[in-house]
Amino acid sequence: MEHQDIQKILADYAKRKEYYKTRYHNKVKNDPVQVEKARERARLHYKKNKEKRGEYYEKNKDIIKLMNKYRYYKKNNSMEQFISKYPNEYQLLLTEERVEPHPQLQVQVQVQEQ
Repeated sequence: MEHQDIQKILADYAKRKEYYKTRYHNKVKNDPVQVEKARERARLHYKKNKEKRGEYYEKNKDIIKLMNKYRYYKKNNSMEQFISKYPNEYQLLLTEERVEPHPQLQVQVQVQEQ
């Protein structure tokens, strides 16, 4: 392919994306028939995948609860208290790369391990 062919393909792609975007916002989004079809698709997806959601939660229950606990302490600006109460859980979150280490608090955790 030559450079001109590639540029033409990219221009056509951009034009097609813009056409579908304006079409959606002007016609499809406000059409009651299309809205009802989308809602029906969402209902079917919810019913079909209800068990998968439960399985995911059961599989990751411990991590989800731990993340909720972490977010609670972070929201209340008491991360020092979280790390002092649950140092092993904090290390688990760090090893699974669920949270970013805090520079001041990381030093305290390393001191506690020694």
